[in-house]
Amino acid sequence: MDELLETEYPLEAVHARFLGRTAPFHGLEVDSHDVNLNVGRLLLFLLNEQLLPRRLDGARTFADAAVQMSSCDCIADSVTGDDGLWGVCLPNWAGGRCIGLETDDIVGTCQGSGMVLGGILADLIGDLAADSRLTREGAAWLLEDDSDLQVDRLERGQWSGSVHRGEDDRPWEGAFRGDRPAP
Repeated sequence: MDELLETEYPLEAVHARFLGRTAPFHGLEVDSHDVNLNVGRLLLFLLNEQLLPRRLDGARTFADAAVQMSSCDCIADSVTGDDGLWGVCLPNWAGGRCIGLETDDIVGTCQGSGMVLGGILADLIGDLAADSRLTREGAAWLLEDDSDLQVDRLERGQWSGSVHRGEDDRPWEGAFRGDRPAP
């Protein structure tokens, strides 16, 4: 789970605070609460941590992806040609100096442009907001298996709630279970 928080865009895209309590016998009750959705951060996490590294040779940001996709070396070579210069060279009698951009200059400019465009795209996606809000409540059985007075499993968990978008409310239901990780 720690890797979800140790990234450029930590996965705090979905978070909620809730009040839960034990119920008679072996129950858990969770009061109705809102789940805040930050769609932009979720998209950035999925793109930067899952999609880009798999599809673009380890790129982990839009800036890295933009630089990789633009093939700056090829662009520079096609612009400068065989002599490695885009510009003009004065004749020897006029000093013989060359004026223009060398291959390295064009590669640097291209990579810098890719970094800027990738950063702008990441900012635009990161700022996405959803007009939706999720409300949920639930209950589960708390099971203790080894007499250490700590809950070992959640069973028969049931969620219910609704997704609110503007004037539209859509109810939903779900089931869950859980196990305490081994020490």
